[in-house]
Amino acid sequence: MPVFTRSVAVALCGLTAGPAAGAAGAETVAAWEEGAQLSFADAARHFARLGDSREARFGRAVMLVNAQPKTLANVAEGRALFLALRRERADDEPGIGALYYLARIAQFHEARPDLAAARTSFATLVAEHGDHFYGQLARFKLATLALYDAADTRPPAERLAAAEALGEPLHHPGIKRDFHLLAAEAHLRFHLSVEHALRHFLAAESGRAPVRDVVRAALFLQIGECARELGRHGLARRFYERFLAEFPRDARGATVRARLAGLPREVAP
Repeated sequence: MPVFTRSVAVALCGLTAGPAAGAAGAETVAAWEEGAQLSFADAARHFARLGDSREARFGRAVMLVNAQPKTLANVAEGRALFLALRRERADDEPGIGALYYLARIAQFHEARPDLAAARTSFATLVAEHGDHFYGQLARFKLATLALYDAADTRPPAERLAAAEALGEPLHHPGIKRDFHLLAAEAHLRFHLSVEHALRHFLAAESGRAPVRDVVRAALFLQIGECARELGRHGLARRFYERFLAEFPRDARGATVRARLAGLPREVAP
């Protein structure tokens, strides 16, 4: 995967993409690194100085739609750049990425969000580029929409079943991890299945994707709490102890020690 796709993934999605497919100029890398530091306005100006290549225009568009404070002018310019990239070529990295960001603009950045347009673009990415990074990310976004679109009147159990069906084919480690977290939290939020929530939390914890410490700490606690509620005391003990060992200064330590003291002794599974 090219450097720019990896950098966008890390900076904007909290995901780690694959290795770079080739060398990129130092200035291009520097521009993406500015974006990775959330200096979106500076990165947009940096890309503007890099000329008219497809990567430079794609990078500028990404930074414009993420720049704060958000302005209609920046969003409009970013949209125009993405549309031009799609017209020129729809099947290379900038072209595929442009469709993803057009969907995100429709979903979040328009004066009036257009979820139908966002869904259509996400579905196109899944159908045409399902194994591509942006196709995988689009599948995750469709799962999120299935769960939390306020206009969806289906019962929560049906929405969650649809989301889980969308997430099943995911194979990108970071996106798969985030899907498991999404599904686990939905099971708990909608009071559906603590057992299924635990299964998803365990899958997220055991995956190959790196997890930030703040997420890892919360994940250990969520596994511990779900396991304790289900009577899986050995599993609960294991993750409470891992939490205390890896995050000894966390303010929740006293609560975790109390949880441990209240667990019956048994052999961990």
